[in-house]
Amino acid sequence: MFRVCALSAKHIKKVIYRTAILFFNTLILLFIIKKLSISFATGAAFYPH
Repeated sequence: MFRVCALSAKHIKKVIYRTAILFFNTLILLFIIKKLSISFATGAAFYPH
């Protein structure tokens, strides 16, 4: 019983860890896209085509 409990705890920890990594990656990606779009918009404003 104890082994199963420990195993499930380990599994849950792994899942939480992966979810956290995925979440942070998504946040960083969104941040980069936002920065790029803002810089692109200001660049377009400064250099009209």
